[in-house]
Amino acid sequence: AIHANAGKLLGNSNRGLGNIDISNGDIYLISGDDAIHGDNEVNISGGNIYVLESHEAIEGTYINISGGKSSFIATDDGINAMKGTSETPEINITGGKVDITVKGINSDGIDSNGVYTQRGGIVVTRGPSSYYHNALPLSSVYDAKIYGGTLVTIGSSTESASLRNDVKAHSENITLAEGYYSYRLSDRTLMSFWLDIQYQSFIIYSDKMNSDGNNYLKRNNITLTSW
Repeated sequence: AIHANAGKLLGNSNRGLGNIDISNGDIYLISGDDAIHGDNEVNISGGNIYVLESHEAIEGTYINISGGKSSFIATDDGINAMKGTSETPEINITGGKVDITVKGINSDGIDSNGVYTQRGGIVVTRGPSSYYHNALPLSSVYDAKIYGGTLVTIGSSTESASLRNDVKAHSENITLAEGYYSYRLSDRTLMSFWLDIQYQSFIIYSDKMNSDGNNYLKRNNITLTSW
């Protein structure tokens, strides 16, 4: 739907940089391939982006999200940092709200073939309900570092991230049925999301998480679990 090639000869005789920058506006996309693809960079600093259907919602070598509200639905990966213009791709989240749902069997909510770093913002990523892949796949080489913000990974198989600064994590293997969910600190709602199918586990990472209790995950305003 939106595609930027690096190195392609343009009409002005310059070579394309392969960058996409979105800072404002409302964007609705339906694609049988990548909804947003930048060979080099994809930068989202504002606006409302709704990917209603895609193979991969976003693909690029460097994906930077600092603001806006994004909702991605994909049959493969929701956000994929590929080895394109560099062998060390990156996903960097510093702000904004990102909501990801993937529906394929062999799909990942967030797939960085390099590093995932989060310093702010709110991210909800749902892996497939099957056991094959994850909301946030990691390995000894490709890892995730959470310095700040809130990240919720949902799926039958999830993996842990490296926590920095004051970020804390909580995970449970628990049935998450369809419904409206909210993560609350005492009587304050930090974030919320919908589930339209059943999942079996979750991990919440947040620099706002209380260390002395009073953390609640609620479904349809009824406490499902607390810690």
